This record gives sequence, structure tokens and C-alpha cells, in this order.
Amino acid sequence: MTIAALAGSASAQTVGEDFLEFGAQVDLRYDSNVVNGNSERAEARGYDKTDQIITPSITATINKTLGRHAIRASALVGYDFHLQNPRLDSERIAADLDGLLNLSLCEVRPGASFQRRQAEAGNRALVLDPTLGIDNVQTIQEYKVDASCGRPIGLRAIGGVSWRMGDNSSVLRQLADYDSFTYHGGIGYHQPSIGTLDLYVSNESTEYENRLIGDELDSYDVRRYGASFERDIGARWNARVEAFYVNVDSAAVIGDDFSGAGWNIALNGTFPPRLQIGLEFGKDVFPVLNNDALYMRQTLYGVRANYALNENWDLAAAYSLRDRNYTYSQLLPPSTEGNLLEDQFNLATVSATYKTASPLSFTLYGGYENRSANNPLFDYDGFYAGLTVKYVLRR
Repeated sequence: MTIAALAGSASAQTVGEDFLEFGAQVDLRYDSNVVNGNSERAEARGYDKTDQIITPSITATINKTLGRHAIRASALVGYDFHLQNPRLDSERIAADLDGLLNLSLCEVRPGASFQRRQAEAGNRALVLDPTLGIDNVQTIQEYKVDASCGRPIGLRAIGGVSWRMGDNSSVLRQLADYDSFTYHGGIGYHQPSIGTLDLYVSNESTEYENRLIGDELDSYDVRRYGASFERDIGARWNARVEAFYVNVDSAAVIGDDFSGAGWNIALNGTFPPRLQIGLEFGKDVFPVLNNDALYMRQTLYGVRANYALNENWDLAAAYSLRDRNYTYSQLLPPSTEGNLLEDQFNLATVSATYKTASPLSFTLYGGYENRSANNPLFDYDGFYAGLTVKYVLRR
């Protein structure tokens, strides 16, 4: 996600009615391929390919307006218990905080997020020792401040900074731990009858704190020059289009760094009283936490739909395709055994939620995922299905 998209998301998340929620839930899930690999890889490492996971969790959400200001916070704390592969047991934590401060002519949007969970297991090659464990808990945290100054209608100055960190618990994966610092600035224009237009320049600097090239850390910079436009199309559609030029400059890249176009396109439609549809397309550069690449270029295609069958039943379906290309540095070049250089990841999901008259709800869900890569070692597919029982108190 680019900087302009981040700047626009915080205010959207802090509007609406005030509420406070507390909940408890239990998720029961069957996974046909918990190791994200083939049966031979699972057997070589002493894991069962299929597993059943039980995840009890507690949740909390608050949305509060404080005069001209607003705050929204949500958190989930749980633990994954694997019945067949207890070595994969780990905590599951997610927390988000977004604020909106109206200060005279300026709007300031601070935010923070924290995620910690078991990592995907299918990105590590069997190069050193096939018996090495695949358990790895990843932590991703981000802290940001975005601001816009000017009149509600007309021109405004925009800018912001963010700091993002990714860490692995496994010593085999700590070469991928990174820090990213991003800042952006530009000018925007808002007119209700036209929409919102932003022009910006951003710079993102990423360092891998455990990779040294001489006396310097392995790193790369991404400069983006972009524009975004958002508006409502009639009473049913909202569209956001963002396009930017990407220029990557790394310290010791193998081959050429990426330069080219990137984009984020989101189209959301509401068709009262029951149907919602969303489309998403994107292309950008991201750091890599789950293998030894320096960065990846990802192209995303996604579609989702939600349908309220009646007052009790909600149905949902989604599909996404992620086309990813990985760029390596001279410090950790691709090995002769074959690293992950490119892949395509397909994910299709469906769910049905039954809401009772009480705070209790039940969600049946399922999904199918498939990855094809440059090396068959990384190819896999699998499906999962589960039931989530949730009890939420809201006031």
C-alpha cells in the first residue's frame, strides 16, 4: 500500500457511530496443507501435512468521537493450538489504532498497528538440512502520522511519516528482519462535486538489520511520484484511483533495480438493501520478510462480494491473484539449489455467517489456495474449512 492510500485510510476508519465492543471467540479449522508444501517436504521435516487448529481469542473494538476529534482502536489476542504439529503452536495478536485530530486548519491522523502470528511455512528451501524446523513467529509493527493543512474545500498541503518493522523469531529467518522509514509530501485539492485529488512525492528507505556489506547494512530506497483521485460515482459506487512512478535504488542489487509504473485501484459498490461488491487492483514494491530476497514486485487482482440473505444470514465470497517477482542482493544471492524467484498465488474463499437474536454468531468458511513458482519445490495447493463461534457485547 502506498503512502497516499495510508493517508486517506485513517480518517475513513474514525467516522461513524460511537460504540464499544468486547468479544470472545473460538475458531476450529481443518487445513489440508498446513506446511504450505508437498508431502515429501513435510515428511522430511517431521511434520504432518494436514492439521486441525483450535484458536480461542478475545477481541475489543472502540469507536469514539471526542468533539471535533475521533479515535478508533481494535485488538485481537489469541493462541493457535495445532493438534498434529504442536511445534507450530503460537500466539496470534493483532491491534490497530487510528486517530483524527482537527487542529484549526490542519487534520492530523496518527496511527499504529501490530501483528504477530505463525509465518507461512512454504518459502524456505531444503538447502541446509531437511530436518530443520519450519516454525517461525513473525512480528510486523507500524507507527505513522499523516497530516493535511488547508480549508475543507480547496487546496491543502499534505504530508506524513511512517516507521515499519518486520521481525522473525527463527534464527534461520532473521536475515530478513527489516526496518522501513517513509516520508511523503505534496499538495491536494478537495471539492465535493468533483472529488479529492492528491499529488505527492514519497521516499521509502528499507534496511535489513542483520545483513552487512562491509560496514554497511544491505538496503534499498524507493522513490515514488504519484497522484490519487477519489470520488463517489452516483449513489452506489465509490472509486479511488492512484498511479505513481516507482524508482528503486539498492546498495548491491543483482541485475537491474526496478523502475516503472505502479498503481492502486479500488472500486466499491453498494446495492441496497443486500449486496456489496468490491474490486481491487495494484502494483508496487514491498520488503520481504519470509525469504532472503531484497524486495519483491507484486501485482494484485482481487474481487469480493457480500450478500445479506436476510436478517440472520450473511454470505461472502472473494478471489485474489498475487503475481510476485523477487529481487536479490549480492549479499544473499540465489543459491544453485534454487531460490524463490517468482510465483503466482491464488486464493478463493467463501463464508456464511448466522447471527442470532443474542450476541452469539456462527461463521462457516472455507478456502482454496494454490501457488505456482519458478521452482517446483515451492509449488503447492491446499484447502481449509472451519467454524468460528463468536460472542460479542456491544454498547
